Amino acid sequence: VAAKITAFATKDRVWCPHLKVALDASACAENAAAAMPMSDPVALKAVLRAFFDNGGRVFDTGQTSDANAEQVHATLAEELGIQNELFLGLKGYPGRSGPVSDPDVAKAQVDSLLARFKVRQLDMVVMPPAAEPRVWDVMKEAKREGRIRYLGASVTSFGPFPLFESVMRNAPLDFITVDYRIDMRGAEDRILPLAQ
Repeated sequence: VAAKITAFATKDRVWCPHLKVALDASACAENAAAAMPMSDPVALKAVLRAFFDNGGRVFDTGQTSDANAEQVHATLAEELGIQNELFLGLKGYPGRSGPVSDPDVAKAQVDSLLARFKVRQLDMVVMPPAAEPRVWDVMKEAKREGRIRYLGASVTSFGPFPLFESVMRNAPLDFITVDYRIDMRGAEDRILPLAQ
């Protein structure tokens, strides 16, 4: 399992500022969307190139709130000719706030991601736990059709754990992402045991 790490790449190392360490590029998942502003695509392209050249393959944009991030990353991956070599982690529903209730928006997002990244299958799609059942149905259908390989859900604070637990019990999830750190250990008692 690769960790999501905010990182900057050099020729052969990835510097993870919050960990205060440099790691081999292949050891990290690239969350370049959070690492660097979308306004500097030249620098972002250099990070992605160094990341890829040093063995990095997990490319996760699913946690960013920047509306342009996936388009920028899709363009850069295509320019580098590596879009089919990456394991893509993407957002299954656009935006970060508001209701996740429109199945047509979810279907359009899947179609858009496939077109933007120029791939036949999305490797990993993350959904918010607040997505309504009709939206989950769209995603499950896309998975059955082979358009999504892995489908999961993400929660980034303690508050929605009861909702997240319900999703874990009722949706066929392949993975979850959850905040779990020394100052936020709520997942230890409720989410991690349920995930086993």
